[in-house]
Amino acid sequence: MYKKLFTKKFISFVMSLLLVLTAAFSSMPFHNVYAADNASVVANIVGDFQDQLGDSNWNIDSNITIMQYVGNGLYEFTTPTQLKAGSYQYKVALNHSWNGGGVPSQGNLTLNLTNDSYVTFWFDYNTQSVTDSTKYTPISNDKLPRLVGTIQSAIGAGKDWDPGTSTAIMIDDNFDNVYSYTAHIPKGDYQYKVTLGNTWAENYGANGVQDGSNIQLSVANDADITFFYDANTHNIWTNYSPTLTGLDNNIYYDDLKHDTHDPFFRNPFGAIKVGQTVTLRIQAKNHDLESARISYWDDINKTRTELPMTRIGESPDGNYEYWEIKLSFDHPTRIWYYFILKDGTKTAYYGDNDDQLGGLGKATDTVNKDFELTVYDKNFDTNDWMKGAVMYQIFPDRFYNGDTSNDHAKTLSRGNDPIEFHNDWNDLPDNPNNAGTPGYTGDGIWSNDFFGGDLKGIDDKLDYLKGLGVSVIYLNPIFESPSNHKYDTADYTKIDEMFGTTQDFEKLMSDAHAKGINIILDGVFNHTSDDSIYFNRYGKYPDLGAYQDWKDGNQSLSPYGDWYTINSDGTYECWWGYDSLPVIKSLNGSEYNVTSWANFIINDKNAISKYWLNPDENLNDGADGWRLDVENEVAHDFWTHFRDAINTVKPEAPMIAENWGDASLDLLGDSFNSVMNYQFRNDIIDFLIGQSFDDGNGQHNPIDAAKLDQRLMSIYERYPLPAFYSTMNLLGSHDTMSILTVFGYNSADPNENSDAAKRLAEQKLKLATILQMGYPGMADIYYGDEAGVSGGKDPDDRRTFPWGNEDTALQDFFKNVSSIRNNNQVLKTGDLETLYAQNDVYAIGRRIINGKDAFGNSYPDSAAIVAINRSNSDQQITIDTTKFLRDGVAFKDLINGDKSYTINGGQITINIPAMSGVMLISDDGQDLTAPQVPSNVVATSGNGKVDLSWSQSDGATGYNIYRSSVEGGLYEKIASNVTGTTFEDTNVTNGLKYVYAISAVDELGNESEMSIDTVAYPAYPIGWVGNLTQVVDNHVISVSNPTEDIYAEVWADGLTNSTGQGPNMIAQLGYKYVGGTVNDSVYGSVYNSVYGVDDSDFTWVNAQYVGDIGNNDQYKASLHLINRSMGYLMRFSDNQGQSWTTTDTLSFYVVPSDDLIKPTAPILNQPGVESSRVSLTWSPSTDNVGIYNYEIYRSDGGTFNKIATVSNEVYNYVDTSVINGTTYSYKVVAADPSFNRTESNVVTIKPDVVPIKVTFNVTVPDYTPNSVNLAGTFPNATW
Repeated sequence: MYKKLFTKKFISFVMSLLLVLTAAFSSMPFHNVYAADNASVVANIVGDFQDQLGDSNWNIDSNITIMQYVGNGLYEFTTPTQLKAGSYQYKVALNHSWNGGGVPSQGNLTLNLTNDSYVTFWFDYNTQSVTDSTKYTPISNDKLPRLVGTIQSAIGAGKDWDPGTSTAIMIDDNFDNVYSYTAHIPKGDYQYKVTLGNTWAENYGANGVQDGSNIQLSVANDADITFFYDANTHNIWTNYSPTLTGLDNNIYYDDLKHDTHDPFFRNPFGAIKVGQTVTLRIQAKNHDLESARISYWDDINKTRTELPMTRIGESPDGNYEYWEIKLSFDHPTRIWYYFILKDGTKTAYYGDNDDQLGGLGKATDTVNKDFELTVYDKNFDTNDWMKGAVMYQIFPDRFYNGDTSNDHAKTLSRGNDPIEFHNDWNDLPDNPNNAGTPGYTGDGIWSNDFFGGDLKGIDDKLDYLKGLGVSVIYLNPIFESPSNHKYDTADYTKIDEMFGTTQDFEKLMSDAHAKGINIILDGVFNHTSDDSIYFNRYGKYPDLGAYQDWKDGNQSLSPYGDWYTINSDGTYECWWGYDSLPVIKSLNGSEYNVTSWANFIINDKNAISKYWLNPDENLNDGADGWRLDVENEVAHDFWTHFRDAINTVKPEAPMIAENWGDASLDLLGDSFNSVMNYQFRNDIIDFLIGQSFDDGNGQHNPIDAAKLDQRLMSIYERYPLPAFYSTMNLLGSHDTMSILTVFGYNSADPNENSDAAKRLAEQKLKLATILQMGYPGMADIYYGDEAGVSGGKDPDDRRTFPWGNEDTALQDFFKNVSSIRNNNQVLKTGDLETLYAQNDVYAIGRRIINGKDAFGNSYPDSAAIVAINRSNSDQQITIDTTKFLRDGVAFKDLINGDKSYTINGGQITINIPAMSGVMLISDDGQDLTAPQVPSNVVATSGNGKVDLSWSQSDGATGYNIYRSSVEGGLYEKIASNVTGTTFEDTNVTNGLKYVYAISAVDELGNESEMSIDTVAYPAYPIGWVGNLTQVVDNHVISVSNPTEDIYAEVWADGLTNSTGQGPNMIAQLGYKYVGGTVNDSVYGSVYNSVYGVDDSDFTWVNAQYVGDIGNNDQYKASLHLINRSMGYLMRFSDNQGQSWTTTDTLSFYVVPSDDLIKPTAPILNQPGVESSRVSLTWSPSTDNVGIYNYEIYRSDGGTFNKIATVSNEVYNYVDTSVINGTTYSYKVVAADPSFNRTESNVVTIKPDVVPIKVTFNVTVPDYTPNSVNLAGTFPNATW
């Protein structure tokens, strides 16, 4: 039942190109920034204008349209004669073949000429860019931009500040009027500008100002830098990103990244099971962040939690850093999360994109959108017959009349309204909206007209449905009801007499099961009919209905009296204001708390939920599951009990939710296991619609393939895998306009019933169906769609099935694509991957590889590629298959004459006819099973190398070696088809971290998953450390008296020999209490040594490089000591602290100052309860000398640990590193300049979500009833 569609607002942007007609231009300049020369590649322009050049159109073998190679990847062609005005399409073919590489995957390009014109075409092999002179005006050769300045001599590009000698000429290799030049720039400070041509006549400086000031460039280390010049705005910039050090109170938003579709940033993809660990990562500019935290909301527990993240490393190129957190949850829930990023005083938030579709997020100054993560019951599953089924929805009265004897079984509909029976099966449904218009013959009463369709009619047509490929039937309500739609139930225990009998029902179930068809019933448990035995508003039933007894003065006399809320004036709560649909009462927040109702529907032995699954103690005679109406308007615990009940009859029987939006909260595993996927429908319509359109349920706006993919991936990501493969993927229903009418055809509307309109609508329906049949889930056909039935909004979307007048060609199409689905398990339970999503073409891949489907079930290897093309021209796309399947896999297109395709060179090129699609299925018997994943992988670090070893994998003929700088992703393949089980990587830099993973490859090219990560730190061996300087004894303790500098030296042959600091060397000074001094008793009584340093081990501070002592590097550090006498040493590491080499330990005495008086104790105030934070305040301490600082200590049940230090003028601290629901204890220690210290009292607090009281004041018209409902998702709200 449809009430109102609430959807996210999707906005699509259409970028248009301003076409500027120009004359033919001289040759574009050479690309001097590329090393490769591609003159051997033949590029020619092909298109539908070649016939004007004395050629044949789309002739890839043409010698007339061969482009001239002008150097470094650039090709050019100018038509020898003018092309006539008109619209054309073209593309570039390489080596006279569509498979020659280059640009076939870009699809056809458009050329629009308003006048007869010469046209020049350009193609850049290196960037794969194509353009023509109607879209692009290049800068002439003599005016090409070039760099001038002090940078010229540094890069060997002429004399400084001399444009006449500058060879740093910038090139536009993307044809976007942005010119670039790349060079290796040595460390140093430079100034530069850009001149157009070899003189100063036209030059641009800072901020793109003509004759402007010089542009400054400081390069911290040698780097490859690209310079850019925008010919339109004259702006000049570089891609140089210097390494950040320290806090700068700034966060680089453009470098932040979290992509929920990328397994490096979120792993595993999609919904996770309870107890399963998900790894979340965020990227930032290297050394940009001081800290990163995650904040998440638990939809079930209604709690917000903030947790710190850990910096795990940087990208291989050193440009980015990565922060990570691993989470798991002990209960099913829906999590909403975002990141909190800090750098000094700057705080940034990173959350989901504005459409909240997942994938790549967005950085903002304030909290914006949350990412969604579903956590579901680990035992959640669906019946295998649901996964990948072909479903057929039937509106019983309109499908087929199999028993005319029950056509007039009733004479009245609701109350005393008559039944309007159509004697002509081909009539249109009565639409009272048309009352008073010419030709209207109805009675003006809603939902009282019948055509005679019944259960026997469905039974009679089971062979038709089986031939259509249907394996699941969903029936709209069939229980006794006064209306034709039956969403106003009068008696849940009876089949409506106009549909048949219980015996007819049982026969239909049995016959369907015999043909391998399962049947799902429609359950309406939010409301009943007012004309029912339960409410009995009109007194038609002998039973004591709730309304009749209310009229008699005692509603409680009715056995159904407590089901409804009836007011003293006779009004009652009804569904969305329809008085024909009184709502079941929600007692204390749930219908399940109405005991008699709960028993009747759920708890009793023959409760409705169970009875119709097994009406005669023969499961074969019962239905197989339920579709549940307006489920989100019934308390969730009602549905969990409903699930428990039906599991006693048919475990995991379908419970399909009617939910028009994100149903992830319904699919956690305790109730529903499928949903009517209206989101899928809306997304497909928006992709195919072509123009904005309101179908009565919501506004549709055109989107491209990339946005379609983003939306579909959002559903895939949010739903548990078993539910996703069992979603009811519909294109239409009893609550929506017919899909053909959405696409522009309505047989009953003279404005929309032309043959052309029908052809176009059917083409779009076929496109939608190809994708639907190739996509995971239950592909649902609304009865009659396959036969060409059209129809507007309710009730026109419930027309009769056109028996004898079907569109047989359309039926044949449906039979074909459904048989392709049914005959290929890969289209049912194969995994899913987006292969192509550009402009008008969308393609997905499905796989069963290694003999396992997406659920680990065993099936023969198989693969599929399903693609649709919505454009009016044929499209040729090239798909990168390197991460999908090996080379050599062969396919046949089962839609278009079994045309063959084969993966070659890591790609497959597919031809897709205009307004059509393909369903490629891999040839039988192909081996897609990879060898075992390599095990026992060991990485051994060496000097300038890493040695890898692993165990032999069964079936492997070679191994691929992958390397990264962080665990879990960013891998680069560094070696292919290694034949042994060892590998030496010598292309490493000592002192850096390297992460390795290995895959196994068989003789066909099937590649296994990567092995478990293994880490290595190649390094120079440290040969010697020493010359630690001695600290003078009797050092007086004081904040103003650190030790003198302590020095030590290190030697590592090959690292410290050269001038300057040896790269990647770390030095630390360590100290600890050594005991046994005469002052110990003083320290024990005065300095409170239990605080601060742990006496049992060394405390470490970083040392700084000082300079070279011969072949040694010297480092220094100093100490502020707070108690007793100390031993100290210095340690060194050049492998990021994986191993250390230490000096000998020296020691010295620390003596107290003259000040032995402790400060007074600060008084710590009891903090209030806040969410994800604790705010501490205290009274100031006093001291004879003065307070130096305050130290804050925290315990979560164990020992106290220092978490912060603040100055002597600060008397508050906010701890944000806490978790809601955890109890913490705090104390504050005051210290004076001699480190005399006194602790405060201890306070205990448990941070938690704090409820606040919100009052809504609503102004309504005078005639509004006293009861006003506020709709929303407010937890535990009271009204």
